[in-house]
Amino acid sequence: MHNILWRPIYNINIEEIDEQHKGLVEIINLTTYAKTKNHPEKLKEILTKLIEYTQVHFKFEEEHMLNNGYGKFVEHQKQHQILIKQVINILEELKLGDKDIFENIFTILENWLINHIQKFDREYGLFYDRKNKMAAK
Repeated sequence: MHNILWRPIYNINIEEIDEQHKGLVEIINLTTYAKTKNHPEKLKEILTKLIEYTQVHFKFEEEHMLNNGYGKFVEHQKQHQILIKQVINILEELKLGDKDIFENIFTILENWLINHIQKFDREYGLFYDRKNKMAAK
């Protein structure tokens, strides 16, 4: 098993958000440990922590977007709601003993986070960068 290694391509160039994304990566990487030790109870704890951290992160990110007049805020917020529901569903399936979820948990979460960052968060980062450049003129 591997861990997610933070790469510069994941940065959206908003320091606070990038740092929070790194925190999400750290939590997701903990799932590797729980899986290699075949420890479903620890994995449940990690997923609960991931849900809590994700909710705090999304709230911060959404406030940042609102404060900067991001035109795609509603669409982005919907993506956040979908992602949280997905992680909650994963936790529920794990609690029910779903072996496929246990086996594939890291890949599911890795894809979940990296796809969201590279598509939706990057788009916001570009918007924010353009806005700041325009304000500086």
